[in-house]
Amino acid sequence: RYTIGVGVLPTRTSLDEFANAGRYLTKYMGTPRRHRFNTLILFSNEAAEKVLIDDSTQHDGLEPVKIINEYISEFIHDFSLIDDAKTITKFGKLFDPMDGKRYLSGVCTVGYCSGKEFSPRDFFSKAISPLVFEDKTLSGLAIRVTQDQFGGKEEEEIRRLVHEILEDLEKSKLDDKAIKILSKSESTSDVDAKDLGQLQKKIHRLRMLTPFYRTVKQVRVFIFIKNTAFVRPAFRFGKVIQQFFHTVSGNKIRATINCYHVPSSEVQNSSILVLFGGAFSFEVYESVLQYVDQGFLKDREFFSEFVDDFNEKMIEVRGMEFSPAKESLDRFVGEILNDEMFFSVESTDDMDNAEISHHPDLQGIVTAEKLEKILMKKEHLQESLIEVMGNFTLPDRVKVTKKDPFKTSDGSNL
Repeated sequence: RYTIGVGVLPTRTSLDEFANAGRYLTKYMGTPRRHRFNTLILFSNEAAEKVLIDDSTQHDGLEPVKIINEYISEFIHDFSLIDDAKTITKFGKLFDPMDGKRYLSGVCTVGYCSGKEFSPRDFFSKAISPLVFEDKTLSGLAIRVTQDQFGGKEEEEIRRLVHEILEDLEKSKLDDKAIKILSKSESTSDVDAKDLGQLQKKIHRLRMLTPFYRTVKQVRVFIFIKNTAFVRPAFRFGKVIQQFFHTVSGNKIRATINCYHVPSSEVQNSSILVLFGGAFSFEVYESVLQYVDQGFLKDREFFSEFVDDFNEKMIEVRGMEFSPAKESLDRFVGEILNDEMFFSVESTDDMDNAEISHHPDLQGIVTAEKLEKILMKKEHLQESLIEVMGNFTLPDRVKVTKKDPFKTSDGSNL
C-alpha cells in the first residue's frame, strides 16, 4: 500500500513546538523505511501566518490554522479523486502506488491551487510560487522559500520570474537540446546563438533567489480538470511544466505529469497539485536542530558549536564529487555527535512529555524499560541528520561561505 502522512509545521513563536516537530521528524527519518509513511507531506503554518500579517487589514480575523486546514482538506480531496472510477486519464499513465514509493518516498512539500478560470501560466505559477492568499484562496508552496533577510519584494520577484519563465517556454517551443543548454549553471556561447540569453538570465536569477528548486529531486504534477473548458490546453501545458523543472532544477530531475478529467466532481474549480520529492523546507532544518538543542545536548552552551560544526560539514560535502560526498555523510555526522556533547538517549527535561506519558505501550505506568522503547536514540538522530545534510548538499554543486551554508561564495542567496 502507498501511505501518505500530512503534517503542519509550527510557527517560530514557540521554540518548544519547533522542538516537538523536530522530534517527530527525527523519529520519521531515523527509523527504517518500512515503518514510515511512504510520503510525509509538510505544510507550513508560518507561511500562512505570514500571508495574513502582510495583509492584515484585508484578512482581519482569519486564523492561519483554519486556512491551512481548509487548504489541506482541498488537497486531500483532489488527491483522492485519482482512484475515482469515473476519472479519465487524458495523458500520462494512471497513478501507480509503486511510483509513489519509488519517486516520492520520504519528506515532501506540496504546491496547490484551484480556480474557475484557467490560464496555464497563471495557474501553475500560483501553485509553485511563495504562498499567497488572494480572493479567499490559499495558493503556492507551503514553505518559506526565502531566508529572513528577504522580504515581500523578493517573494514577488520569485512569483514574477516563475510566470515569465513559463511564458517564455510556452512561446519558444524549445527542443531537448535547448532545454539541456538552459539547465546548465554557466553561460555558454550556444545560448547566445539560440537567442536564449535572456531566458537563461531569468532562470539564473530564480536559482539565486530561492534554494527550494535546487533541492527538488522528483516531482509529480497532477492536473485535475473539473471544467471541460480546461481540457484543450492541458497537453501542451504539461510539456511546458516538464521543461520548467528541467531548466530550473536541472535536466536530471524526474518530472512526471498526469492529467485527469473528473466529470463526477461536483465542484467546477479545476486544480493543479504538485508533489515535490526530496525537497526540504528550512523549517525542517530548523526544527531538527532545535530538537537537538532540547533533547540531546548535555549543555545548552554546546548548541552554537554544534550548529557551526554541522554547517561546516555541509560546506565540505558541497565541495566534493557526488559519490564520495554521499559516502561521507555518515562519517561526518558521526564526528559531530561526539559523546562529550551528546546524550546517548534523548533527555525529556525540556520536552513536552504528553506523547510519552500517553503512549499506549506504557499503559499508564512509566517504567525505565518502557521509556527505552519510546525515547529517541542517538543513532536515530544520526540517521535524521544524515538525511537533512544530504538533502541540502547532494542535489547541487554550489560552493558556499563558512558563515552560512545556504549562500554562494559571493554572499548571494542560493
